[in-house]
Amino acid sequence: MKANFLKLTTYLVIFTLVLMAIQYGVLFSFEVELFYAVWQIYLFHFSLAFITCSLLLYFSFLDKSKAGFVFIACSLLKMLATVVFLLPMMLRLKTNMFANIMMVLLPYLVYLIFETIYVNKLLNSK
Repeated sequence: MKANFLKLTTYLVIFTLVLMAIQYGVLFSFEVELFYAVWQIYLFHFSLAFITCSLLLYFSFLDKSKAGFVFIACSLLKMLATVVFLLPMMLRLKTNMFANIMMVLLPYLVYLIFETIYVNKLLNSK
């Protein structure tokens, strides 16, 4: 289990760095002023994805039949946390609201795809 945890952490860090570089490139091209810094957005998404995948790994190690329920529960909590994360921005920001929301929600969806692939891999492994 320790090797799987190390592999998960490595993949997640590399995945985050690649996505962050892409977002910095997009921001450089379009010159959008963000409410949150890019590193804050990715720290938020990384920590939620890390917690979710770690819980998935732990519960699949204990009992694979519970991993699907853990994934659903974590996904619901992630949605709630994302709304809470976006709330200060939506209450204060008057301009560029759409661009700011997309800069948070697009990584959210990409991390969700990563987690879905990860849970699929865990559930289908022997």
